[in-house]
Amino acid sequence: MAGATDADAGLVSGVFNTAQQVGGALGLALLTTLAAARTATSPAPETAQALTSGYHLAWAAGAVLGAAAIAIAAIALRSPRRGQRDVTRLAAEAAPVGPPADVQLAPFGLITARKRQMGAHQAEAGRPTPLEPGPWSRA
Repeated sequence: MAGATDADAGLVSGVFNTAQQVGGALGLALLTTLAAARTATSPAPETAQALTSGYHLAWAAGAVLGAAAIAIAAIALRSPRRGQRDVTRLAAEAAPVGPPADVQLAPFGLITARKRQMGAHQAEAGRPTPLEPGPWSRA
């Protein structure tokens, strides 16, 4: 998820939220099934002791699954070692300062070579170009 682009942020958020909701529902169903099975198989399933035994098993299983999830997250999300390269820092150092060569700064943003090319075609057709004000502008 950390490698997702800004364009994919909505998709990644939706997948994450869906996985979280489905995982929680399946986990609850599993723990409830364990508790009900333990209660039903006890010598006297109608007693409070049988019900407590089922809940105890469900809580213990939930604790084990939670501890396993924490261990997996700690291993998977650990920070890089000191010997490894810091990719973000290297990319920032290698990035050029300023706009690319085909970009010209304009008062209202950037004008790329493609917009200049489009403007030339529209000027040939007698239409206003993206580089000049149209009839709606104040200038």
